Amino acid sequence: MIDPTIERTLRLQATYQVKSVWGLSEDEVGARVDIIMGSIQHSRAKDRLNDSHRLLVRTIEQIAFDEDYEKVEDPQTFKELLWALKDVFEALFDSNIIEESVDFRPDNIIGLSMDFYRRMNQTLGLIDRRDQLPCGYPGIATLIVMLRNCTEHDSKPRDHITGKYSYGNLHTLVAIAVLSIYAYHEILGVWCDIINHEQEGQ
Repeated sequence: MIDPTIERTLRLQATYQVKSVWGLSEDEVGARVDIIMGSIQHSRAKDRLNDSHRLLVRTIEQIAFDEDYEKVEDPQTFKELLWALKDVFEALFDSNIIEESVDFRPDNIIGLSMDFYRRMNQTLGLIDRRDQLPCGYPGIATLIVMLRNCTEHDSKPRDHITGKYSYGNLHTLVAIAVLSIYAYHEILGVWCDIINHEQEGQ
């Protein structure tokens, strides 16, 4: 375990990364949500997209600006924020499933992510894997689910940085948050591409 004073300094630097990335992404994420909202026909799909976007904003801002968590590690706060990110993606994928009237719904965000990209590639007629949509961040779903499940275990390892018994800390959560912002932005972008494709075909 490192000196607590040094660790607190590193925590400030870590949250600054989230503030920076979110500050550079927030407007475009919001603009893409607005584009999708303008094309959605089902009210329940709109509700789920709203749920997702609002929870994303609230969760990212809590990670970036929660002064208590910024100062002292708290495994319960880590767990709650990680679960919130899981709910962010679940609501986003649910919105698309409802809007597209998909009969089968995978039961976790890993399956939801794979199903989303599979259906989007089919819509665009991209059968050959070499031609399919680039998706650089779907692995974040696997990471979120894995760590979420680990937080439920009674036996947890001692963190070598914070000294707390936990599977994660602010430093790992910051990395997950940044990747989640990128993944969310990417998913919205793919959905917008599908909307444009369908409008061009009309």
